[in-house]
Amino acid sequence: MEIEVELEALLGQQGAVENKMLSLQRMGPNLQLIEGDAQQLSGMITFTCNLAENVSSKVRQLDLAKSRLYQAIQRADDILDLKFCMDGVQSALKNEEYEQAAAHIHRYLCLDKSVIELSRQGKEGSMIDANLQHLQEAEKQLKVLVGEKFDAATKAGDLPQVERFFKIFPLLGLHEEGISKFSAYLCQQIAKKAEENLNLALGSESSERRATLLFADTLTLLFEGIARIVETHQPILETYYGPGRLYMLIKHLQSECDRQMEKVVDKFIQQRDYQRKFQRVQSCIMRSSSSEKIEPRDLDPILAEVTLMSARTELYLRFIKRRITSDFEVGDSMASEEIKQGNFFLTFEMYILVTHLPVFVGI
Repeated sequence: MEIEVELEALLGQQGAVENKMLSLQRMGPNLQLIEGDAQQLSGMITFTCNLAENVSSKVRQLDLAKSRLYQAIQRADDILDLKFCMDGVQSALKNEEYEQAAAHIHRYLCLDKSVIELSRQGKEGSMIDANLQHLQEAEKQLKVLVGEKFDAATKAGDLPQVERFFKIFPLLGLHEEGISKFSAYLCQQIAKKAEENLNLALGSESSERRATLLFADTLTLLFEGIARIVETHQPILETYYGPGRLYMLIKHLQSECDRQMEKVVDKFIQQRDYQRKFQRVQSCIMRSSSSEKIEPRDLDPILAEVTLMSARTELYLRFIKRRITSDFEVGDSMASEEIKQGNFFLTFEMYILVTHLPVFVGI
């Protein structure tokens, strides 16, 4: 019985199966079209891939050819530059056009050494070797000439000529030497002016209005002179030497400032009888004796001068710190941690002025 039931169920589904078979037969032509389209699309994709690979290969070949062409052009340009620099520097030296000669040497120094080395291995190698030898000799000659001319201008006190040759040093790769020589010249000017100001102060009459502040004024003139030098020459330094090199200049100037400041402070201690008064103050503080107590009004003039000297020193150091910090921010220099933290030039003289002041104030 169960088998008969199953057979009847299957026979009942015969119509539905026949309908589905008929539908499949009708879909046959469409499936053949889809198969043909798929094969055609596959062929197009394969063709496109092959075409893209060929194009990519051609592009790589073009890039390689372009690179080799650029190298050839660069090589030809460098050979021409060598010849141009050699002819130019010889002509400039002959006519004493030192700036032009230095520009040719600078151009030669900036050439790609690897390209020059490759060029030396070619047919024109002997010509390139000759040009290189002439340029190297001209470079040495020009370095000596610029140094001698700068020294002569320094000795003559000819500022325009000093500045002229100062601007040439970096073109020859002599940045440090140029700054060192120029700093030495500026230090001479600072020392000369500081000596004049100190002598004027020592020769002043005690009845003059600012007689009690002579040494503070002398110190102020020293600081103002150095600040003026920095303001005047910083643009020249940045233009021709690049940013980040101001510290080298100020380091030299500050050494001279320390020497001149020491002279002023020594004369201040001597002329104002500072040491004796300081010892009296210490003695009074230690003994605490009312009979030997110093009248504060007697110390008022020296207190005022010490205070002013200390204030002007602090003001000057803040100016120097601000200039150097901004220069390092603009430039790409390697500053020591001491400079980055702002610990600039705390001189012995400043230490005296700042540390002795509280002793008097506490009287």
